[in-house]
Amino acid sequence: MRTYSFVVKAVDPKPLDVEVESYLYGVCRGLLKRVMPAGEGELGCEDIVGFDEEVGYLLGLSYNDVLHGNGSVKVLSYVVPPECTGLIKVYRVADRISNRVYLRFRAYEVSGGEVKLVYSDHFSTSLRRGEVLKSLSEKLGVKRVELEALLRGVS
Repeated sequence: MRTYSFVVKAVDPKPLDVEVESYLYGVCRGLLKRVMPAGEGELGCEDIVGFDEEVGYLLGLSYNDVLHGNGSVKVLSYVVPPECTGLIKVYRVADRISNRVYLRFRAYEVSGGEVKLVYSDHFSTSLRRGEVLKSLSEKLGVKRVELEALLRGVS
């Protein structure tokens, strides 16, 4: 499992000034547990497709945006604890142009060694936080109070 943390500042082809931090949480017996990275590296050629798919869908940004600006991307890799039945990727985005900080989520179900995407925010939609929490709670079987605590920790 991987997440991406990055900073990019660009003028062309579109003005950008964002800092994105990523976190991974495991759902273990209905409770959330932060999963710490097992490794960290720079974005390599083998990571570009995954970066574009995930970050493009969540934030509307691509590797091309990084190439045309000043920035760097860290790839964080994780070992999923075997007791986890679900995973939540949290991306905290600080947009310095709009002076806005927001969160984007991806959720996965884990079963029999298989990881299946069950929820993802999209850059073109902005659901209310309550709707997101309800969806994550239903899909992963985690209590809403656990999700609210997670939000307080990364907001």
